[in-house]
Amino acid sequence: MKKAFMVSLVICLILSGCRLDSGSSGIGPVGIGIIPDFPTDVSATAKDTYITVSWSLVPGADGYYVYRSTSEAESYNRVETTPSTSYTTSSLSQGTRYYFKVSAWNSAGESPQSSSASAITSPSTPSGLTATAASSTSIKLTWNSVSGATGYRVYRSTNDYSYSLVRTTSTRSFTNNGLSEDTTYYYRVSAYNSAGESSLSYSDWATTFAK
Repeated sequence: MKKAFMVSLVICLILSGCRLDSGSSGIGPVGIGIIPDFPTDVSATAKDTYITVSWSLVPGADGYYVYRSTSEAESYNRVETTPSTSYTTSSLSQGTRYYFKVSAWNSAGESPQSSSASAITSPSTPSGLTATAASSTSIKLTWNSVSGATGYRVYRSTNDYSYSLVRTTSTRSFTNNGLSEDTTYYYRVSAYNSAGESSLSYSDWATTFAK
């Protein structure tokens, strides 16, 4: 009996960590954990230039790694280590779609990365606004397209400081009809998408023709 116990003790020391119960020669390693599963239900939501990524809790995880890329197919860079199931990143580029993947980790190792989730930040301010009188009652506006924009909002004023929304359009031009003759109108334009609206562009103005 004593010899069997000594043999078990030697084996235990070699394996660095087993439990020896008096009267038992069973050997069971400890400190060898199980790598957690990868996170599921990963989602990304944008607000202005902030994106919040969230996912489901993974049993057995001590924390999570968040990875980001601007291309779904390209390599992802680790941008955060967190014990929570959400992460908000700020100061991102406007009008840019970002892709995220998440992994779980514990003392045993890191899980595979999750499937990707993406969101696009709010667009940048339109440039190149030009207002041109088209008739005594109409002014035509054009501006440059904005990457990531769903549409544009056109604002108008008669004094260049108090502007009102007059049109929402998916194109980058608009003819404002029904105006007063021989009157100067000022315009500014913004771009928008699901994450929000850009700041207003620089103003441009035109005066309708006199009859």
